[in-house]
Amino acid sequence: MANLFARLSMLLLIITVGFTWGGEAKAQKKVRFAYPSSADMGDIPSLLAWEQLKKQGIEVVPTFFPKTDLAVQAVVAGEADIGSAAGIAVIKAVESGMNVRIIGEQVRNEWQLVTPVSFKDPKQLDGKRVGYHAPITVTEALVKWMAQHYKITPNWMIIPGSDVRAEALRCFKYSQRQARAVSRSDLVR
Repeated sequence: MANLFARLSMLLLIITVGFTWGGEAKAQKKVRFAYPSSADMGDIPSLLAWEQLKKQGIEVVPTFFPKTDLAVQAVVAGEADIGSAAGIAVIKAVESGMNVRIIGEQVRNEWQLVTPVSFKDPKQLDGKRVGYHAPITVTEALVKWMAQHYKITPNWMIIPGSDVRAEALRCFKYSQRQARAVSRSDLVR
């Protein structure tokens, strides 16, 4: 419960900072918020925060985009006032010339490393294919920490995009990879 309040506090701080810095946003009664994927359990804290803002006369209109890049583009194009996205997606957008900035970051570990049931020890992943979804991400840090901790050298695979993570799980039965970092929301699809 304390973790939920910490997330809500962080989110409200980000919104407050955004309203304080942006003179135009301060006068707004309606804020359009871009989410980088379909709604999932990780969005509950922010959706609860939007309800609190509604009590203060600020309506937050959420839009769920199928990909992170589309959420970033919506903010740049003015289709959304503020949004949520992976830090690497914003960095790539800035590198490509888009006018956008990060005003806050929340990193939480909702990722688990999953393997077929035949694997009983992480050391069995030495020399095996282990996938994660993108460089400079929590998933990369997770699997690379595991490899360093267990002193193993897997064959790394990058499997981009949240839309393919669930499919990557199904590939286990065809032995296309031996381990994969996945989000809790992937496990319930």
